[in-house]
Amino acid sequence: MKRKLIKQGANALTITLPKEWTVLHQLKAGEEVDASIEDGRLVLNTKATPMKTRTTVHLPADDTSIHRYLLANAYRRGYDEIEVTFEEQRQLADIQLFIQELLGVEITSQSEKKVVLRAVAVPDAAEYQTLFRRAFHILGTAFGYALEDMRAGKYEFGKVQILQTGELRISNFCKRVLQTGITTDKPRNYAHYVILTINDYLLSQLCYVYKLLQKAKDRKISITYLEQCKSFFANIEKTIFEGKQEDLAELLKHQKKLFQFKDQIVVSKAEFKTVQEISVLARLMTLYASPVAMLLFKY
Repeated sequence: MKRKLIKQGANALTITLPKEWTVLHQLKAGEEVDASIEDGRLVLNTKATPMKTRTTVHLPADDTSIHRYLLANAYRRGYDEIEVTFEEQRQLADIQLFIQELLGVEITSQSEKKVVLRAVAVPDAAEYQTLFRRAFHILGTAFGYALEDMRAGKYEFGKVQILQTGELRISNFCKRVLQTGITTDKPRNYAHYVILTINDYLLSQLCYVYKLLQKAKDRKISITYLEQCKSFFANIEKTIFEGKQEDLAELLKHQKKLFQFKDQIVVSKAEFKTVQEISVLARLMTLYASPVAMLLFKY
């Protein structure tokens, strides 16, 4: 929505804020907002306490596969309190496991077939950019662990699992911020949301590759292939945070070289499965191209 600039004093210009935004954040005349400049855009943030929101989620006992999905999406939607009902006591263990992926959430009350989850220490939205970047650091660390352990032939899957939980915590929080309106830049928000989702899939696939590598009898080509994937990911990260439009072409060239490597190698039967799963990892990274392009083309 357009706003007219109003001259204020000798050099200052002012605008009025959209009513919908001030109502959402419960702002009143005289209160303060934080104004910052990000990539040439003016970004407004407020520390005003939003309205408390509450919802109910039921977890069926016969389909535990949707437990994580339902809890994560209720959290991302911005609810401060989630009443979770379930059918069997064994489901409580799943709930306790999954809330480790929800940053700042704890169980505040519990009965036989119900728990109440509350966002008691969720970071401020102003920390979004720091945490968004942190997600990429976690992925880079996971690539490093996998390669180091492959070369040494010694594996410790627990440390990769810890990284995955940490990445999911950050991803869910960032998606929560995006869904509750960090900025009015919808193309940027959408691009970030897609990137975060790709991050989730990428680390999940990397964990699967790590498990396969523990059993692999031959790892020579897998190490080379994973090194190239790690290099490609580093290029993607650099383009997202530092790139310009012209850098997109270089990113696509790097992507092409990665696929050419896969087409040219001859894989032994002992290494076929790991190489195939690393190729899935490589193809997942091609999904970054579209949201990265959205970020590079300024609106």
